[in-house]
Amino acid sequence: MGITVDPEGIEAYFTNVDALRATFKTLVSESPLSKRIIAIHGVGGIGKSSLVRMFRLHCKRLEIPVALASGDDAKSVLTILSDWAEDLAANNVKLPVLSKTLKHYRAIQSKVEDKTQELRKKMGDQASSAASKAGETAVGAALGSLIPGIGTVAGALGGMGAAALVDWLRSHNFAKADIDLLLDPAQKMTDDFLADLAQVANKRRVVLLVDTFEQLPTLSDWVCDLAQRCHPNILLVVAGRAMPDWSRIWPGWLAHAHVEELHPMSDTVMRDLVQRYYATMRGGAPNANQVEAILHFARGLPMVVTSAVQLWVKYGVEDFQSVKTEIAANLVDRLMEGVPPELIPALEAAAVVRWFDQPILRAVTGLADVRDVYSELRRFPFVRTRTEGLALHDVVREMIDENLRVQDSERHCELHESAAGYFEKRLEKATGEEAERLGLERLYHRLCVDEESGIKLFQEMAEELVRYRLINRLRTLVNDIHTYPLKQNKHRLWQSYYDARYSFFQRQFDHAEKLYKEIVDSPDAENTLRANALCSWGDIKKSTRYITKPNGLNELLTIIEKSNFTTVQNFRANFRASVGGALLAIESAQSSPAEATAHPSNSAP
Repeated sequence: MGITVDPEGIEAYFTNVDALRATFKTLVSESPLSKRIIAIHGVGGIGKSSLVRMFRLHCKRLEIPVALASGDDAKSVLTILSDWAEDLAANNVKLPVLSKTLKHYRAIQSKVEDKTQELRKKMGDQASSAASKAGETAVGAALGSLIPGIGTVAGALGGMGAAALVDWLRSHNFAKADIDLLLDPAQKMTDDFLADLAQVANKRRVVLLVDTFEQLPTLSDWVCDLAQRCHPNILLVVAGRAMPDWSRIWPGWLAHAHVEELHPMSDTVMRDLVQRYYATMRGGAPNANQVEAILHFARGLPMVVTSAVQLWVKYGVEDFQSVKTEIAANLVDRLMEGVPPELIPALEAAAVVRWFDQPILRAVTGLADVRDVYSELRRFPFVRTRTEGLALHDVVREMIDENLRVQDSERHCELHESAAGYFEKRLEKATGEEAERLGLERLYHRLCVDEESGIKLFQEMAEELVRYRLINRLRTLVNDIHTYPLKQNKHRLWQSYYDARYSFFQRQFDHAEKLYKEIVDSPDAENTLRANALCSWGDIKKSTRYITKPNGLNELLTIIEKSNFTTVQNFRANFRASVGGALLAIESAQSSPAEATAHPSNSAP
């Protein structure tokens, strides 16, 4: 018998997009697949997540292995693969190679944690006895390092970089393969996942689902690569606010995809949705006049329809007639008007954090007992279950949080400060992947409290990851900050800078150059940032791969000349020194351009 459980009860009231649902059902049953990808896009609140869950329910009914990962939950390659593996396990699909690698990776992390704890104790003893050896980093700075798992080691190494970190790991009997896996596990785990899944797909159809794709900007290329490498019997569904931009790295991808944009619902479909959702909550038929008021209010967004019906049925809100132009602001008004006063602090707290459970609600609201309000919140149609607990639908969360920031900036700051303090306290005892996840939450709330100091924390975190070549963690950090509501362009430029650094490590030099140029040319770039961008840009251009191209030397000299406009002390001298070797080697490189081009520089910015 197929699995027919629908824990969210969505099937009882889901309506619309019949053609796309039929397309999905046809593709799932095809052999071979005529399209390997379904790409769904549309504005927030249009019903993409509900549709993806209907796809998942259909597969479970037919006992087709299906796995769902969401950008709301997954911030890294590891979490996406782990979520997929866990979901597939519920279908009795085992991924033995990936499971073994994940287990081994976590064992390595645990071993590093043990070694760093030993080092932490040793450094603490040295500091307390004032007997630190000459040349060692101060214990305070070391213990404040920002890299979960190896932070203490990084601090003790005094910022010496990736080579020193590798040497330290080797000195503690870590094998080269283990070091490689620790520093950048994404490639190995992706290979293992695809190999395992190919064994399953040889015998049966497999469906992979990615929801809230807009939350994974720096993982877009990875998902694209995975789509190309998937077994031909695997169907990949990607849903987000915008259509995937994969033409640069996979020019022919559209030939393999069914792409569809979801549009606002018609009045007829919305009436059907109101009646169905009302019936699931109260039974019977709703008042016709109230149905029309909700339709006028919702403007075709199903998430707004279900929220309005919830307020109407549960709290008696009926004033949906006087509608403002902005649906977002009006929905927030209606939420606050209809929700009982005792629930409002919890609703605001739930909108401030990106996910919540009872301990988080207690910490952020200051309430001693949140059991009742937590139970109330989880019944709202815009509250979703996720790995860590619950979360408001991203559209509702963003609207309430922004409305609070505008209407009561002091309370907005207090709530985010409480959240930051909560995650910082949990970070003190966290290890491994949990520490990485909590570190991102801490950064998010610090930025929301004060963008200026928050972006400095981001710079410190990113710079450590760059220094120690922790590429996978850098990708996770850059991906996450892409989703933050940064208000100032100068801070968004710092985000672009570390996006470029990541692109360089991935050997995506053209993309990195584009970002560096945009930073250098921007009037909003701070002097330090412009200097960093020029230096990193020059390090790309100084390689023989570029310098031997037509006009390559002139482009490098132009970058050096631009450095004359920066006021950062010592930048010009340092930059000229960094490219001096390249300038001295130009004559020999030009005398043998073929050889020079065949062996591009591997120097890093």
